[in-house]
Amino acid sequence: MKRISREISQRLTKILVVEDEIIIATNLKEQLECFGYCVGAIATSGEKAVDMATALCPDLVLMDIHLQGDMDGIEAAQLIWERLSIPVIYVTGHSDPSTLERVKVSCPFGYILKPIKERELFIAIDIALHRYAREQLLTAILREMGDGVIFIDDQCRIRFLNGVAQTLTGWQFSEAIEQELTEVFQVVDAQGRQSVNLPIDLAIQNKFTAAIPSHSVLISRQNRMIPIGGSVTPIRDKTDNLIGTVFVFQDISSSTQLEKAKCDLEQTLTALKTTQFQLIQSEKLSSVGRMATALIQEFNNPITWICGNIVLGRSYFRDMLNLLQLYQQAYPEPTSDIQQLRERIDLEFIAQDWQKMFNSIQMGAERLMDVTLSLQALRNFSTLDELDQKTVDINETIDSTLFLIQHRLKSQGKKAEIQVLKNYSQLPFFRGYASQLHQVLIHLLNNAIDAIEVKDVPGIIRIETNVIHHQVSFPSVGKSVGEFVGKSVGESVGESVGKSVGKSVGESVGESVGAKHSRPDVSEFYPNPNANASPNPTSNDADVSNFYPNPNPTSNSKNALIPNPPTENVVSIRITDNGCGMSGEVKKQLFDPFFTTKPVGTAVGLGLSVSYKIVVEKHGGKIRCHSVEGEGTTFEIELPVISY
Repeated sequence: MKRISREISQRLTKILVVEDEIIIATNLKEQLECFGYCVGAIATSGEKAVDMATALCPDLVLMDIHLQGDMDGIEAAQLIWERLSIPVIYVTGHSDPSTLERVKVSCPFGYILKPIKERELFIAIDIALHRYAREQLLTAILREMGDGVIFIDDQCRIRFLNGVAQTLTGWQFSEAIEQELTEVFQVVDAQGRQSVNLPIDLAIQNKFTAAIPSHSVLISRQNRMIPIGGSVTPIRDKTDNLIGTVFVFQDISSSTQLEKAKCDLEQTLTALKTTQFQLIQSEKLSSVGRMATALIQEFNNPITWICGNIVLGRSYFRDMLNLLQLYQQAYPEPTSDIQQLRERIDLEFIAQDWQKMFNSIQMGAERLMDVTLSLQALRNFSTLDELDQKTVDINETIDSTLFLIQHRLKSQGKKAEIQVLKNYSQLPFFRGYASQLHQVLIHLLNNAIDAIEVKDVPGIIRIETNVIHHQVSFPSVGKSVGEFVGKSVGESVGESVGKSVGKSVGESVGESVGAKHSRPDVSEFYPNPNANASPNPTSNDADVSNFYPNPNPTSNSKNALIPNPPTENVVSIRITDNGCGMSGEVKKQLFDPFFTTKPVGTAVGLGLSVSYKIVVEKHGGKIRCHSVEGEGTTFEIELPVISY
């Protein structure tokens, strides 16, 4: 996906300018070339614009609306998008309601009013190219999916078919576009051969995914009978207006394929929704980061001037007061005019109040500096597109995240301030994705704050970091030794074969040694302060779920036969709150995508799911949750320290 996106972004440089005013067109061409873009041609009419776009295949079109000829810019833009899928940005001096309504139908990638400002033009082009690359990436994902995907608009007309859908239905995309769904997607019951009512209305009414009825058979254009399973999902915009409906379906010719299709279908839908959400969030964060950078630059200079001049102002004012005091001593009897002015301005009050005034100015400057630091933290958090791992300081990352959400910790009205108690240990640096760890921490801390606000108690959040030395289990040792042996004998039997055999043998030995200790050793846990633990944690009846993992276990049953078992260092982050806690049912679904206990519209339910993927899949770590309903919650993250 990254490779496709990178290739698209490197290719989007050729622009077609459509403008009937030659002076404006020439000036626009010069500005674009200054930005580093290539202007392939200039068209003065809608007809020429369509012909030039077909011939040149530009990556972007800057389109005026009122042009020479019978075809205006809006009609030309619609044809260019429908035929060639080339993004269009309108550059016009008209913004009346009727024009804007026509423009919306053509799905533009931007709208710039004349006179053109260079910075607005550059930002509009940059955002349009970025958005087009994202949409092309999403289209490529849909096109290459293993399931058939059909998208219809709110009039039940087909707008998109991917390759699998074309193969199963027997319709080509160019033939199926604008056709009625029932014309292309003919589904009947496998037993009665009667038409199946697809649950489109049900899905739209419930605003949720509905399954295609079981025993459904798709009749292709060549009259092939294909058993299918799948689902129908309504797609809505941010204002909850229906955009269209997505059909995801799969050939389930055998009963074995039926079960697999169900599982794969759910994963595909989840991945599709997650990808769409992440693309939207990434675009939002990118815009926030650019805005934060601009604001930081605007803040820095005035703050520097204020802070620098405060020192001089104090000195100058102090010298003037000293001079006035010397004058008073030298001339104790001032003239009547001086005496009247002194009484009118209340010189004694000014002499006493000037220090408070400068202190107030300095306090305001310091507040502005805090705002700048918050903007810097916001900019760092918004840079999610990290390609390489970097050296990460966990304690500094936590402090940066706390600085970013400090507005939620302060007292507001009747809500008391939430205390943050930090207990940091000296941690080693390790390689990771800093901004993604920022994302994990901000999700966990926001959840802790939400839980405290629900319970409505004086909030306390405890954050602890330390290094845990884990003993490596026998299977892991066997795997490492096996790979080493396999590599050593690789010259004779092949390295990959040797590693595979050695790994299997090593794991088998390790598992056989540790099989007698399959039940968790409760001595490796310590009591959860938020749980009603058994008074005898070593008894057979002890509930292991009521205990935390012991960061420094005295023994490991699986490695009891090893005199000096190998260890690995793990960075542990523990975030504990005294909020409302969670029930057992909630904990079971905690890391499931789109699961949330918050009201509809206030949360998507992807925060903890994304956090789990970042910790486990991106960093090879672990994330656990210990919670007691009504008492509080603890999230524990373990990140392995990998030396390079």
